Amino acid sequence: MKFTAKSYAFLLLFCVVVFTAQSQEVSKSFSGIKKINLTTSSGSCRLVKGGSNDVQVKVTYTYSSDNYRPLMEQEGGTLMLKEDFQNQKSYSGNSSWVLTLPENMEVNFSSGSGNFDAIDLTVNVTANSGSGNYGWTNVKGDSKVNT
Repeated sequence: MKFTAKSYAFLLLFCVVVFTAQSQEVSKSFSGIKKINLTTSSGSCRLVKGGSNDVQVKVTYTYSSDNYRPLMEQEGGTLMLKEDFQNQKSYSGNSSWVLTLPENMEVNFSSGSGNFDAIDLTVNVTANSGSGNYGWTNVKGDSKVNT
């Protein structure tokens, strides 16, 4: 079988489309935040200490963008984060939220089955997960966790 330049171009385009569709990312920055509420169906969350007073939110997901939207809304000093599923009842994929934040934030996390971890920061956390795991590494502050 002989490959032409057109065949290689089509193969390259196909690979780019396939690999790009597998993982998508949304990033946003917010200022003036004192409290974060994050609700996911099965998405995981990681809290990381940032170097500024802004909150950086990065969501990586493999759901179809026809069926999934990460929602991020600021209401005064509160940041509301959640997953919006549309069009059907069963979904294939996953999501991961990374929140880079300043010290002494208040974070409320709720998930059906998502994991939750925090690294190297002082934070007050209330977290509920039906079947997720929790991991704290060098974390200070009040924690109320239910799984």
